[in-house]
Amino acid sequence: QAALKSGQSPLFNQPQEITYRHPDGLWRTIQQVIFPIRTERGFRLGSIGYDITERKRVEEALRRSEDSFRSIFETLAVGIFEATPEGQLVRVNQTYAHMFGYASPEAALADHVADLEFGQPRADRQAVQCFRFVHGASPTQMAWR
Repeated sequence: QAALKSGQSPLFNQPQEITYRHPDGLWRTIQQVIFPIRTERGFRLGSIGYDITERKRVEEALRRSEDSFRSIFETLAVGIFEATPEGQLVRVNQTYAHMFGYASPEAALADHVADLEFGQPRADRQAVQCFRFVHGASPTQMAWR
């Protein structure tokens, strides 16, 4: 009643989600906004609502899919990385970090794909890094004996 007299309420102009059982027996989710409408006799309430049931279903399916991907990515016994088109590492898994001698996946993110020495054990990569430091360039060919 007070909201109809004053036209003020914390519920006005704020999206709200309401879940209800539709007559067909299925649950639906509606997003609605309630707003005051001034008339000669005070305020009336107006409301605009949208059925967002499908959007909520898709969001939940996406969340489950992302959870599944994350679980596989993090626990797979194969080193995996994700990089930008420019080659900056964005995400690596624990196996990848271990394979390349990083203390954690986060420690690997400072590197660039072009800086990685694939197929070389950690000691060999350290030798390449030392060569770069001493000579200012990468070796074009190295023979390990």
